[in-house]
Amino acid sequence: MEDIELLSPGQRLKKIRKILNVNQEELAGKKFSKNYISMFENDKRKINIINAIYLSDKINKLAKQKGIDINVSASLFLKTEKDIAKDKCLEWLTYIESKNNISIYEINSKLYNVILLSTKYGLDEYKAKALFLKAENEFLRNHFNCAITLFLESVIYYSKLDDYISISDIYKYIGRILYNKGDLKEGLVYFNLAESMLTRNEDIDNSRMEDIKYRKALTFYKLGQYELANNIIQKISNTNDKFLELSNKINDFIAS
Repeated sequence: MEDIELLSPGQRLKKIRKILNVNQEELAGKKFSKNYISMFENDKRKINIINAIYLSDKINKLAKQKGIDINVSASLFLKTEKDIAKDKCLEWLTYIESKNNISIYEINSKLYNVILLSTKYGLDEYKAKALFLKAENEFLRNHFNCAITLFLESVIYYSKLDDYISISDIYKYIGRILYNKGDLKEGLVYFNLAESMLTRNEDIDNSRMEDIKYRKALTFYKLGQYELANNIIQKISNTNDKFLELSNKINDFIAS
């Protein structure tokens, strides 16, 4: 697992100062007093943007003089620990979603770190996403029971955010798992929940809705309830191959 210890703005300055091997007085120069630097490093006072810019410029000049590869921005001394936690969570989640061929270990390590930080700093959005991605990964590996547990946990946090689209996606995933396990009626319950959640959103995503309806129609077809399946499939405007194939199968049974 990565080192995810987060430092306060003052602690960040102190760490950099020690890397540069300069004392507080040298860093303060004519702009600050040594006491100002000391109070900031010990989290007894905050710093404004003007002073943060001065400090970052001074540090970058000292680093260049000493041949040390350091280049800091003023934001390093302005961002809170929670701000840094947000940045790290977003960095890890973006990495996972944008890369292919990542090892299971790397995925789980980064998601573990996101869950750890998001829990500590109350970042529900990132915790929900991490749990969802972890569940999705377990789903793709056919670890269905584990996936359901993680999906349902992520619903808790998405509910706090009123993120009905993500909740709908989760219920659809659970419906798919139950369908694959042969629990067709239970699967229908979750497909209905997925549809219900999606309708709560102001702008309904038609492609998501049609996929839910397709899965409901397919489930009714598997249950032998062909009329119900046909009623649903006829209301879908999408005409790609899988929809047409299901529609033809349903019509064949109705006609026989």
